[in-house]
Amino acid sequence: MKHNWQYKKLGEICHSKKDVLRALSVFGKEDIIEYIDISSINRFNNIITSTTNFILSHAPSRAQQCVKDGDVIISLVRPNLKNIAIIQDDRKNLVASSGFCVLRGKDVLNKYIYYIVSSEKFTNILVSKCAGAAYPAVKEEDIKDIIVPLPPLAEQERIVAELDRINGVMEDCRQLLRTLDALAQSLFYDSFGDPITNPKAWPTQPLKQVAPASSSKAEPEESNGKFWLLNLDQVESNSGRIIEKQFFSIQEIGASTVLFDENNVLYSKLRPYLNKVVIPNGRGYCTSELIPLKPNNLLKEYLAYSLRLPEFVQYISGKTGGAKMPRVKMNYFWDFQLPVPPLELQQQFARRIEAIEAQKKAVEKTISTLQTLLDSRMDYWFN
Repeated sequence: MKHNWQYKKLGEICHSKKDVLRALSVFGKEDIIEYIDISSINRFNNIITSTTNFILSHAPSRAQQCVKDGDVIISLVRPNLKNIAIIQDDRKNLVASSGFCVLRGKDVLNKYIYYIVSSEKFTNILVSKCAGAAYPAVKEEDIKDIIVPLPPLAEQERIVAELDRINGVMEDCRQLLRTLDALAQSLFYDSFGDPITNPKAWPTQPLKQVAPASSSKAEPEESNGKFWLLNLDQVESNSGRIIEKQFFSIQEIGASTVLFDENNVLYSKLRPYLNKVVIPNGRGYCTSELIPLKPNNLLKEYLAYSLRLPEFVQYISGKTGGAKMPRVKMNYFWDFQLPVPPLELQQQFARRIEAIEAQKKAVEKTISTLQTLLDSRMDYWFN
């Protein structure tokens, strides 16, 4: 035991759930709320990057917890994926899904709580308490029963400052990644223009012809008898970066999946405004919400960037059905007239993208090294 440190249950140092739920009473039925669910979290930096607006009376039934600046939220489902965030926004109308455990500190720094629950040790404890195979989940009371170290306030501040410094350098690296992504997008505009207005007057063809849906016939990647399964929460919005590869048994994967390989471009038809378009770097299974497209007389780099552009995202987001879980109406998707520039120009673009991707890999390696350092320091403080 470290000098002057106490050890308490997480629930003892956080407000009760009833205090969080009571805050919903401030809203009227016609007030607009901003709804936070798992898709709202950017898992590269654990902050909220998107919300969905609803009138409270028409909000999802799971919109049950009012959150505010400083609150820490943890997903109860699949805690191994670390869908954790700290709210960094002072808006008064943020409401989180009941699928989160909301932690609001009492006489303890919320940022200190955030780092504790982000630690590998804490995650391992949560995983050990999970029930369920396909979607393992932990109960909120089990989270709050976990005993955590509690140093004096001055020590909490020192620990948070140290971990913030490491995270700050990581965020600088992530900003560099975003800059490189913006450069790639700029190169696309310079070469081809946007696909909606088609200012360069390229010939067009419907997507169903140049990029039909086509599941892979290849064997998926295997690791110790398990196979790569790509779910939407493992894909970063806008960039299409794969956060991490998760491997599952055939029984865990289930039937609502499709096979893909390196020749596909994966397009998410669910909530198209989240802009999840992937060029996969291997073979595996993916959720049926992802459509495996097979480019025909197109390079996959050109196709993926066309579908990621804000102009296309705005267009297709207006062609959805379903209020709570909007999905693209696929007839509009397949009939979309995609500009088809000369293959030589696409190849030139792909070579430039390859050079940018090489720079991004170097930055990602630096981020990985910093993450190892952060994990090591959290292990020192919280073990």
